Amino acid sequence: MDEKIRMDCSRETKVSGRRRFRVLLVCTLLYVVVLSVSVFMYLPDLFDRNAWSEMGVNIFLWRLTVSLLAWIWSAVLICILVRMHKGRGPFGGEISLGMYITGAGLMLVAFLFPFIKGYTIEMGLFIQFGEYFTIDGFPFVIGLLCLILGYVLRIGVGYQKEMEQTI
Repeated sequence: MDEKIRMDCSRETKVSGRRRFRVLLVCTLLYVVVLSVSVFMYLPDLFDRNAWSEMGVNIFLWRLTVSLLAWIWSAVLICILVRMHKGRGPFGGEISLGMYITGAGLMLVAFLFPFIKGYTIEMGLFIQFGEYFTIDGFPFVIGLLCLILGYVLRIGVGYQKEMEQTI
């Protein structure tokens, strides 16, 4: 009864679609970088000519916000590409950090933008405390959902690391 049991405990697992994911990731990264650069390229011109008043306060502020968030997500996508290039999985703490920053930024925007003269709440969703304190409800809810999703991603990445260590 001399049986030999062989167990393969290597961490190398073949994941299908990795190349397609990288191509999609690089295309998304290029688009996000072009989006963020395009807004920052015209920003000094907008302040010099005072063109933001012609464009509208809402459009100007939201373009600036989307550009800042695009820079953050550019950094997150670059971190994911680096992780994949090193042979590790695409999911790490960068995604949850990006979601936390996005959620906190959108919640901050929801508090600050209503105080800017000329800003109007267009979605009809707002939270008002008293006469003078208004919160733009749409970015507030989206920011809250981003914070929740960031927490869920952080927990998932923690479980993934724990499972990799036990195997």
